[in-house]
Amino acid sequence: MTHESDIEAYLVSRVKALGGKCQKHVCPVERGDPDRLCALPRVGLFLVEVKRPGEEPGFHQKRRHREWIAAGGRVFTVTDYDEVDKMLTEVML
Repeated sequence: MTHESDIEAYLVSRVKALGGKCQKHVCPVERGDPDRLCALPRVGLFLVEVKRPGEEPGFHQKRRHREWIAAGGRVFTVTDYDEVDKMLTEVML
């Protein structure tokens, strides 16, 4: 079984390999923020929620994701290695 930490490590390594940054994102004031704040050259910032396969964001996470999107942010949820690759392809288009 693939662990969330494995998927997160894969995300970090892929973003770094593309010349970007992928920092752990922790908000001490509000619950539910996405796990990672990522940036790629010529793409800019985007947020990523990492879940293990078969898991979905919880209520507070979905609420925070909607708030980020309403403010103009891009938020993605990934649950496996293929979704990480698809998401990176999408943001780079």
